[in-house]
Amino acid sequence: MKPLFTLSCALTIVLLSMSAALAQDRSFEERETFRRLVSIQMVESLESPLATIRQQTLKNAIVFGTLYPERVDFSSTVRAIARAAEHDASSSNRRLAVAALRAIGSYRANQVLAELQAMPDTEYRAVVAGVLSEYHRSDLTGSL
Repeated sequence: MKPLFTLSCALTIVLLSMSAALAQDRSFEERETFRRLVSIQMVESLESPLATIRQQTLKNAIVFGTLYPERVDFSSTVRAIARAAEHDASSSNRRLAVAALRAIGSYRANQVLAELQAMPDTEYRAVVAGVLSEYHRSDLTGSL
């Protein structure tokens, strides 16, 4: 009877460890899906005819690029953000786009920044501080 109990315990431990490993894989897949979906949504939103949608998207890019860079795949968003930095009708959005590129800091983002008019460090810090302050304020009040 004791060997059967031991075998049962061992099998339970193996199954539990396998289910934990599968849960970790699923969690990884869910994170990757989230990364892709956020990236797709950012690109779509940056093509919106509404300046406020583009503005909020650029602010989101700054927040994610500064606080949560691992949560978004910026490789496909850099081109859309670069277009906003160069051509957005709103000068405020062009400034936010430059700040977003700096916050992302990838090789491609830095290449685009090298081609754009430079944003002084003090202005960049002020833009990012304003966006992060707004983000944290909305996080505390539950509204954006």
